[in-house]
Amino acid sequence: MSATSAAAAPAAAAAPAAAAPAAAADWLAADAAAEQQREQQQQKKKRKELQQLRDKEEQLQLCVVLQLQRLQHPRMMSLAAASLLLLQQQQQLVADTLLLLRRSLQEILSSSSRLFVGTKRACEERMNYLQQQQQQQQQQQRQQQQQQQQEDEEIDWDKVEIRNEDTLCWPKKIQQQQQQQRQQQQQQQQQEEDEELFVMLQSPPSHELALGSKGLQRLICSFLEPPDILRFSRVCRATLELQAATDEEIWSVLLRRHFPKATLVNPDEQLQQQQQQQQRAAVRDKGFFQSLPNAEAGHSRVAAAAAANEQQQQQQQQEQQQDSCKRLDAETWCSGLSSSSSSSSSTSSSSSSKAGRLSSSQAFRLWQTGLLQPEQQQDAPWLYSSSSSSSFYSSSTLPVGDLLQLAAARVSGVRTADPLAAHQAALRALFAAAFKIKGDICCSKRVSIILQALQQQQLLIDREVRKQASHKP
Repeated sequence: MSATSAAAAPAAAAAPAAAAPAAAADWLAADAAAEQQREQQQQKKKRKELQQLRDKEEQLQLCVVLQLQRLQHPRMMSLAAASLLLLQQQQQLVADTLLLLRRSLQEILSSSSRLFVGTKRACEERMNYLQQQQQQQQQQQRQQQQQQQQEDEEIDWDKVEIRNEDTLCWPKKIQQQQQQQRQQQQQQQQQEEDEELFVMLQSPPSHELALGSKGLQRLICSFLEPPDILRFSRVCRATLELQAATDEEIWSVLLRRHFPKATLVNPDEQLQQQQQQQQRAAVRDKGFFQSLPNAEAGHSRVAAAAAANEQQQQQQQQEQQQDSCKRLDAETWCSGLSSSSSSSSSTSSSSSSKAGRLSSSQAFRLWQTGLLQPEQQQDAPWLYSSSSSSSFYSSSTLPVGDLLQLAAARVSGVRTADPLAAHQAALRALFAAAFKIKGDICCSKRVSIILQALQQQQLLIDREVRKQASHKP
């Protein structure tokens, strides 16, 4: 009995010693996770505040633009009068924005491309600047040429300074003139700073007239599919509202429409979760190494580190394979799905043992698991191969003129009564015209084709809306 009790005593003492590093590791991991959650919450709050700030600033700019549009030419108003009108007419908006504003009203209005803030003289110069710019440049060039010719040919002896024999030095007239000019410039700057500031309405750029505000872009994107939204964002990349294609509101609506049970996943959160898991694994390995005896420390640490590295490499390879399988283009998947569905429907009549037409949910599950891998059998319409170019390149692009003519013909041929194949052909032609032509070649023709397609799409949308309204009781 004494021997068994003596053997059990060190085992009981070693148990709490081994449990202590594990508990410490869990505490450290929990603290790290809590800190990361706090950082995420702070970042989300900052993003929300910035978004609210931008929205409020846009609303203030729009209110000032509407006020200036009611005035007669020249549409100009003092900054103090504009602020008073805002306080009188938009009290709630001003009260809400005062809590978020970090810039002055002058900076907010001057950041808009439709408004110009400055003195009355500066506003008048801004109005006449574009008209007089070319004339001034031409006059300056002519004057410079005439002055150079006169200096080369003649010397005006009347303007030559006479030597002052009393002081035996040349008079310092040039320095006096420079000082006078500097003083005049400083006085003019002080006068301009002391003058009252005005707000002037100027013509907006062409891209803002064509595409409008962020609300209009969201409305257009709400009627489009995900690949069409990406194309639309590429078309309007010159605008000031580039966030329309990356807005969570648009993608959340599309996600609810197509996949009601799915949710948006932030890739930053996934990376943070992976980092948390790695930190926890590192802390556990450290606690495991500390709990090992000193005699077997060298061999056990090397073996454990090698096993952990092998496991991490295997996990990374599996994740890379899954990502490569899932990263399929939307158009290739759709075209492959249509071709596979057509081939399956043709073969199902001959053999009853094969599967029939798949539903959207079944096809998505098969594609997500990797069991369904569509193949694109049709060649892209913007690629061709010839004997002359086969020695240099396996495939090359169509000429720009032929490609644009093909896109225009397919866009003009799409009507409400056309089959699905015509719509798919028009989409492929639009994709080619928008992305496969490098550079700014034939930009006006490309824009006209894409705008024509958007107008036809809007007509189709209006027709569907009218149908739904007519069917309602």
